[in-house]
Amino acid sequence: QAAPAQFRRLAAAAAKQPAAGDGPVQRVVLDSWVLATDEQTGKAPGKSVLTPVLSERYFLPDGTFRTLERRGEPLDSRGRVGDPSPRTIAGSADSDETFDGPDEGPDYADGLPTEPEALERSLIPDPAECDGALAACLVSRLAFLQYNYVLKPATAEALWLMLARQTEFAYVGETRDRLDRPAVAFTSAASDDSRKLVLLADPKTGALMGSEEVLVRDSSQLGLKAPAVIEFVALSSRERIAADKVPDPSLSTVY
Repeated sequence: QAAPAQFRRLAAAAAKQPAAGDGPVQRVVLDSWVLATDEQTGKAPGKSVLTPVLSERYFLPDGTFRTLERRGEPLDSRGRVGDPSPRTIAGSADSDETFDGPDEGPDYADGLPTEPEALERSLIPDPAECDGALAACLVSRLAFLQYNYVLKPATAEALWLMLARQTEFAYVGETRDRLDRPAVAFTSAASDDSRKLVLLADPKTGALMGSEEVLVRDSSQLGLKAPAVIEFVALSSRERIAADKVPDPSLSTVY
């Protein structure tokens, strides 16, 4: 079905939500599966492996970005994370890294316009650079914001209203996400026409719950037959926390 009316419903729900805390540190927890590929060489088909990763991200007010990651468990027979709670690394991780955050800085999302057309211009200053794939560009920018920042309700509302202005999205119905939560789903073309993008959202709160990329044509380069989900991100939680709630690096065990 056409997506604009559903996007507007999500926007209305998002606008009614309380702020996710008022601390200076932005914490986002993601469950994701990322495709690792040895591409095709000669006549030999490529080989691909989906690697599950649980990522706990802290965007600090000084602009540094700390990421704790742990390799996840295989999905269950329904394609969902087997034990979705609690989604925290809790003192032990496969990696614990601190580095410079995005160039936009920790306050970038708070300064974005909340009028949908102005927001689109801010996120995509030159649509020509999208090479005819504006929907894919918008999904990329939306994911960048949602997976790195804790958004104000007005910004979350504006993002859905921005998508409601587009014609490239379709509403595909109700489902359950990778963490077994009720969700509504939308799809659009990717920048590569052999793939489709999927967005998942909470119909009650208007929160983005995750995104997926689906291969819709067989790929000898990847060694995969369509249809195949080749990447997903499930947004487990996000909140603004006090600085003293950030795990002490000296107490973190990296395996």
